[in-house]
Amino acid sequence: MRAALAIVALAAIVATSQITSTAGTTGGLSGTVLSAPYGEPIANATVRVESSTQIASTHTDARGNFTFVSLTPDVYDVAVERLGFNRWRERGVVVFADSTTRISAQLSLATIVSVLYHDFTSLVKPRIVSDVYTYSAARVALAPQPSANYWVLRVTPGITFGAGAPVMH
Repeated sequence: MRAALAIVALAAIVATSQITSTAGTTGGLSGTVLSAPYGEPIANATVRVESSTQIASTHTDARGNFTFVSLTPDVYDVAVERLGFNRWRERGVVVFADSTTRISAQLSLATIVSVLYHDFTSLVKPRIVSDVYTYSAARVALAPQPSANYWVLRVTPGITFGAGAPVMH
C-alpha cells in the first residue's frame, strides 16, 4: 500500500509540474582580423554584422580577435574596417543557435596617397642620354621654388635661389 501511495504521489507531482526546455535562442560569431599578406593581427578594427533581424558591431582586441555572443540565428553580412586598410566584406555568414561560427578576415593595405607628377616645361631636353643640360633664363624663371624635381639647378653654377623663383646670372 505504501508503494502504491508513493507512486500516486510521484505521478501527481509530475503531472502538476511544468516541464521547461532550456534550448538556446542565440548563437555566436568570432574570428580574427589579420593583415595581408603578412598575417599580423590588426588591433582596434571595427567589425560590423548585419542581417534582416539584427545589426551589431564590436572592435578587435590587441591580437586581432573579436566575438559576438548573442546574435539571433540568421544569415549575416560581415564587414571589417580599419584606417589604412581596404574594407573587407563577407556575405552569407550563417549563425546557428547554440553554436559559434568562426571566420577569419585578411585586410590588405590601402593606398593612402597616390601622386602623379608630369612636367610639361622640362628644363632637360627629352631623349638626351648624357649629362648635358640646356638652360635659358626664361625656363629657369619658370621653375617653382623649392622643387625636388629641379635639384640640378641647385648645383649648377650661375643659378641662385632667392625669395622668389630661381635666377640665372
